[in-house]
Parts: sequence; structure tokens; C-alpha cells
Amino acid sequence: MLCRTAEPNDILLKGKSMHPTLKDGKVYKVESIQKRTLSVGDVVKIKFSRKYLQCNGCKKCTRCKSANNVSYMAKRVVAKEGDWVLLVGRACFVNPFSKINGSAVNSNEMSYQQVKRGYVFVLGDNHKFSRDSRDFGMIPLKVIVGRVLVQPNKSREE
Repeated sequence: MLCRTAEPNDILLKGKSMHPTLKDGKVYKVESIQKRTLSVGDVVKIKFSRKYLQCNGCKKCTRCKSANNVSYMAKRVVAKEGDWVLLVGRACFVNPFSKINGSAVNSNEMSYQQVKRGYVFVLGDNHKFSRDSRDFGMIPLKVIVGRVLVQPNKSREE
């Protein structure tokens, strides 16, 4: 979900990746937070730029088409530092079982990794339409702008 910032503490949602929690065309308030207070389940506003987040150069999404521009997205934190994430295709499981031999496992169909210090793993609520950590990996805490308040502030006609 690519977003515009209506005001510094707002986010205007565009797309379906956070549906049904956040709706396309709605403006939501964003509260400033201390990164250490982030919790699994929080919806966050993320500052996206190619410098920090790689989308594997898919050339399909808006982020890849406008690689030099900074934009914002909203995603849900599903894993924090120290959690283990198992990806099987597009399916994501957090802490499904204890670590496998103490190291990350990767293959063409499966990836099992531990979230690094200073990072989180994020997903869109509408997995089918979301580009998220499954595509561009863990998110550094330094690119998280704040927590999105899920009650819409106002609609915007465009």
C-alpha cells in the first residue's frame, strides 16, 4: 500500500494491501512513538526509499517504478527482534518452532530466519495484494515514522 502524507502526522492510504483494517482513500492519524515501544500487531507508517528497502526490482509496483522518490506505506508489525520467521511461498509463520540448528535456512520455496536487532518484519493485512517483508525483507526501525491509528480521520476525494 503506497501512501501519501497529507500532513506530517497523517497518512493517506492508496491500495488494498491493508484492507479491511485500513481503507483506500482514507486519511489516518499517525502518532509518534519511541521505537522500543513497538508491539507485534501495531500498524506502522514506514518511510520507503530504495536506500533502505529493496523490492527485488520487480518493476511492477509503484515503489520500483519511482525508485528515486521517497514515499510511505502502512504495514502491520508481525515479528520483532529475536523472533523467527518461516516463509513457505507467500505464507508467513512467526515462531513456528524452535530454531533449526541455530541458523537461517533458505531454499527456493522456504526461508527461515531470525529478525535481526534493530529490525521488524511487516506484512499487509490483505496478503494477496501486499508487497511487504516477504518481498523486501526486514524493515530497519529507523524508517518507521510512527504508529497508525486505525480510525480514519477523514476521506479524501481525488
